[in-house]
Amino acid sequence: MKKIVVIFTSLFLLFSCDTKEPKSEAQKPGGKQSTPSKKRGPQKEIFDGLIISSNATKLRAPIAYFSIRNWTSSASWVKLQKLAEDGTEVKKGDLVGGFEFHGKNALPKVIAAIAEAKADFEKGQVNDSSTRMEMVADIERSGLDAERLDLDVSRGDTISQREMKSFEIQRDLANFDVNASRQFLRAQRISDKSTQNALSKKVELAEEDQVRFKMFEERFKVRAPHDGVVRHARHRRRNRKIQQGDGMPSGMHFVSLAEDAVVEVTILIPEKKFKMAMSQKEYFVKSPNGDERYPVDVTSVESFPQTIGFAKQDTKLPNAREIVYIVHAKFRGEVGAGMKSGLEVKVELP
Repeated sequence: MKKIVVIFTSLFLLFSCDTKEPKSEAQKPGGKQSTPSKKRGPQKEIFDGLIISSNATKLRAPIAYFSIRNWTSSASWVKLQKLAEDGTEVKKGDLVGGFEFHGKNALPKVIAAIAEAKADFEKGQVNDSSTRMEMVADIERSGLDAERLDLDVSRGDTISQREMKSFEIQRDLANFDVNASRQFLRAQRISDKSTQNALSKKVELAEEDQVRFKMFEERFKVRAPHDGVVRHARHRRRNRKIQQGDGMPSGMHFVSLAEDAVVEVTILIPEKKFKMAMSQKEYFVKSPNGDERYPVDVTSVESFPQTIGFAKQDTKLPNAREIVYIVHAKFRGEVGAGMKSGLEVKVELP
């Protein structure tokens, strides 16, 4: 009995186990045929790029320094108070950017110094003229006394010998006073001229301070060196374009003045791709608004590598300390496919 049970159990297990794999739906009659998946090729490397003006002049924030007599100020930071709109066409001499002038509080002192110097000059002229007039009067008075005494001396025998001698002495003293006063008058005129020259020089120095004030004030107004189109630069600390009201260190690039609409691209190639950066002559710039690709030809490669933070003027980027080589390339046969300066793009190999 036990043998029969074991046999039936073995047969049951044998038939219940299907050693064949179930047919897939594609193998069943009428099932859909699956298409073999295509193998993906190696993905193209993509690099960061920045559109810049090809023919442009970089304008920078002024040096925050001011110095006149008895007043000096300096700073490392300046505030942008006026800024021409991005894309504005300007003429040579037009105001592009106006910065806060640190020496503006010196103007009242300069004006007061000029007024004081002119007042001293005019007062000196009046005093000198009054002194000379008094000296001339003394000379005329002494001259009259000498003439009167000459008349007394000419009386001759009508007066005593003693009186005659007294009149002669008084006449000589009067003539001496006239001669001495004339010499004092000449010396006074020389002294007055020297005083007036000194006071006049004081006025000139005060007026020169005003000229220097205007010269320094004008330095804080950045004007267009030639006709062109204003292109705002990127603010290295705020990761955006420069705006009115921004503060920045002296010498910072805040505007480019493009002579025309021609643009080029700067490509950031990682340091580990040094050989490729030095040998590659062609890249493609991807349009930020579509799938178009624009060919560009390499014009130069900067020999000294930079950090990404410096190249993009943003030190707060996560990869700001990574080292890259900067490649300059121009668009082939096009002005720049309508791209504007300051636009960040992606660049890939052909």
